[in-house]
Amino acid sequence: MRCILSHDVFRTLSGEEFEGPLVRLPDGRVYSTKMKIVMVKFLNREIYTTCISNIYIDKNLIGEKLLERLQIVLDYKNLQVKDP
Repeated sequence: MRCILSHDVFRTLSGEEFEGPLVRLPDGRVYSTKMKIVMVKFLNREIYTTCISNIYIDKNLIGEKLLERLQIVLDYKNLQVKDP
């Protein structure tokens, strides 16, 4: 998976939903997910990736591999996003 989206964001995205993988959330329970193929735009880059969601997920997370594919550099020390 390249990203995890809150249910509110996920349901607004167009595209066909597929059965996603099972995930274990911090409460220790295992939940089923839905998955969509989405286009992510950052500056002048566009990339297609898979995102998953579940009604119990309330955060939006972007995976490191997706950041690498978009060539985004996170500067954790200065809390900045850089475009190399």
